[in-house]
Amino acid sequence: MNEHAAKWPTYLVEPNPGAMEKVLECFHVYIDKCDMHLLSSIQNSIYAPMIDKCLGAAKPSLKTKSMECMMLLFEVSENFGEETMDALQA
Repeated sequence: MNEHAAKWPTYLVEPNPGAMEKVLECFHVYIDKCDMHLLSSIQNSIYAPMIDKCLGAAKPSLKTKSMECMMLLFEVSENFGEETMDALQA
């Protein structure tokens, strides 16, 4: 879990929609199994690629899966501080 934590922003910019769908499925499992504190430490770096590449995708299944991941990330990490709001606004 620790080894891949900092790499998720890179994984989430996959240009191939089919591969991105699999990345999101893996990310969903990662969020579900990962320690809350580890998720909190990487949460803000994930928003930009998640919003740009996933929520902005033309493929409806990517939008749905990315929204599920975002909601689960908020639920599990419980990190809604000022830094999170700044990251989302950026």
